Amino acid sequence: METPTQDSEPGLIDILGVVKRRATSILLVFLAVTVLGTAVAFVIPPEFEATTLVRVEDPDTVGSFFTGIGLPIPHKQILTSIDLDIRRGEFLRELIERIDIDEGYRRGDQREYNRLMDRVLRNLKVKLVPQKLGPDYFEITYSGRDGAKVATFVNAIRDKYQAEFERRYRDDIRSAHDTVKAIRDAANNTHILSTSAFERFQATEGAEYGHPDDAYTRFRDRLLKLEQDRDAIDADYRMKSQALTDTDAQIAATTQFTAAGSTKTISESWKAQKARVDALEESLAQLAKRVLPAHRDFQKTKASLEIETARLAKIPQWDETSQSTAQNQVWIDLDTRRKSLQVEAEGLKTRLGRLDSGLLALRNEIKSVPDKVSRATDLKAAVDRTMAELSRASAAFSSARTTKERFVDKSRSLFVSLKVPTPKEVSEDDPIFPNLGLIIGLGAVIGLLLGTGIAFVREFATPSFTAASQVASAIPVPLLGSVGSITTLSERRESTARNRTTWVVCSVVVVLLGWAHIAYFNKGLNNTLPRWAYESMRRIYGKN
Repeated sequence: METPTQDSEPGLIDILGVVKRRATSILLVFLAVTVLGTAVAFVIPPEFEATTLVRVEDPDTVGSFFTGIGLPIPHKQILTSIDLDIRRGEFLRELIERIDIDEGYRRGDQREYNRLMDRVLRNLKVKLVPQKLGPDYFEITYSGRDGAKVATFVNAIRDKYQAEFERRYRDDIRSAHDTVKAIRDAANNTHILSTSAFERFQATEGAEYGHPDDAYTRFRDRLLKLEQDRDAIDADYRMKSQALTDTDAQIAATTQFTAAGSTKTISESWKAQKARVDALEESLAQLAKRVLPAHRDFQKTKASLEIETARLAKIPQWDETSQSTAQNQVWIDLDTRRKSLQVEAEGLKTRLGRLDSGLLALRNEIKSVPDKVSRATDLKAAVDRTMAELSRASAAFSSARTTKERFVDKSRSLFVSLKVPTPKEVSEDDPIFPNLGLIIGLGAVIGLLLGTGIAFVREFATPSFTAASQVASAIPVPLLGSVGSITTLSERRESTARNRTTWVVCSVVVVLLGWAHIAYFNKGLNNTLPRWAYESMRRIYGKN
């Protein structure tokens, strides 16, 4: 008889044999690890999560105002630091104390408190969803052991941040308003100064520089008019001078006096002598009233009178007949005309002098026109520039004042809460950790693998043989046969009793589990379940 060759390596049948023989060990380890995993899943404190979603309004007035003055829009600028603002220790500390967040730590112990703060920061998530145009969104999420406190904590964080945000937002608007007002005032002062400088320049240099483009034309017109006036006056002066020369020639050719006839006149010598005689007679008469005729002065005066009277008698009283003359009327008229021409010529000469001075000054001023035009152009450009800046600053200030009145002086919220968790909803919601199904499933898989591994270790580490294949692989002799396990009657009875007990226990467990499921999924029967059973089912299956 030919003996079949025995393989040295265990085959699938051998492995299945091991599983069959060690089924009890595998099942016990599987059940132990599964129960342990289930216990751990129920012992681990559950964690609840709450999320709030907020939309930040984008006021067009504020956006256009801050864009117009070149500043970042306040709410977009503030939102960029929302995560840092919320995660500040001073921001969270007051909320933690007020809401009594502990997460299993003792807040009285500084080390424990630091661990609590680290846990809060790990479980706190802040997400910002900015938009280039339109409203922005931010989301705050926190997970903790107490669902009601978690919801309250999230809402408190949102409300506190909104309050600080609106304070900073309104402070930024006030600051921008004050800044724009200062810019408007500075622009107004600059415009006043530039306008005053231009007006002083015009008052000093002339109003024609009010329009620098026309300065040359106006000066050319003035110069042309002055030159025309001078030419006309010069021609008139030359004409008057020529007329004066002609008149002088005519006067030179005309006699001043003409004969008027003969006359008989008293001699001038006789008139003079007669005056001396009359004077002596008067003096003698005055002396006769005061002195006697024998007085020396009287006698002396009388002797003088007699001498002078004798002389008077010797002088002829009448001159001989003489020829009389008179001024020529033609000469008089020419002389009068000459004097008039002289006056007119002097007046024209004076006017020519003034015009020459004016022309010289005007020509010198024309030479300085380019520089003055440049200065006038710069001053006028400064006025226009400051006016444009003042207009822009005034428009910005008007917008700033409107913005301040709308968003600072009046109460207006910039937030719209799209999702607000309530303590009741979060408490009744499914915890995010632990996942009972996952933990129990992992426990079952690990228990099965661990039980199988222990079974094979026990199978191959024992010094005795439990299968014919082990004998065949260990002893190089042909295997003729094998004897099965021999059990006694008492062993068979004990095995039957154990199987019966196992089936009874399994049946009771199945019935209890079945009733628990029926009672849990039927809301009318929820109150028949113990509280711990209901919470356990809810943690396994989630919110009913």
